[in-house]
This record gives sequence, structure tokens and C-alpha cells, in this order.
Amino acid sequence: MTGRPIEGARAADGGPDPDVIHAGTAIDDAGRLVSAGGRVLVALGHGETLTGARQAAYTRLSRIELPGGFHRDDIALTAAEEEAFNAMSEPVSPEPKETPSNQ
Repeated sequence: MTGRPIEGARAADGGPDPDVIHAGTAIDDAGRLVSAGGRVLVALGHGETLTGARQAAYTRLSRIELPGGFHRDDIALTAAEEEAFNAMSEPVSPEPKETPSNQ
């Protein structure tokens, strides 16, 4: 799929978005950003956790329009699920018991 217009791959100010990496893109004769084949774009996400970063990447991706384009929806899914499970199963320190020395 080449020559298809891409919308939403720029930052809010109209300049290049540093978190969208262009791999298979080109500028056509009309000055529009278009697909040039292959894996067209990579959307990055940042967050304090893997789950947060993954969500940020998919949010960024949801703003990009490429007619006929598609994307995987399982990138880092297993690792994010594992991270969430581990966070839920972290041991909680018990409250200190009252003893004559700390009363």
C-alpha cells in the first residue's frame, strides 16, 4: 500500500512528533505525508510502568489515520499483564505490633 495519505502523525504544533518513527513514509508531489510500503510507522509510548507506556503508545496510534492500514494490538501485552499481576501479588508489610518498647 503506497501513496495513501497519513493523518495525525505530527505533533500538536504541526511539526514532527518525536514519538512517531517514520520507516515507510514519503512526501508526495502535493506535500502530503503518504505511505511508501512496508512497516510504515512506529508509535512510541512513555510511562512510569510498562502498562502505562503501552497505553500511551496505543493512544498515540489511535490518533493516526492511514486508510487500509492496520496494526498489531498485542505488543508488550504479555509483559504488561505479568507486570500487573506482580504488582497485585507484592507482599504487604504487616503493621508493627505494639510491644512495651514501642508504646
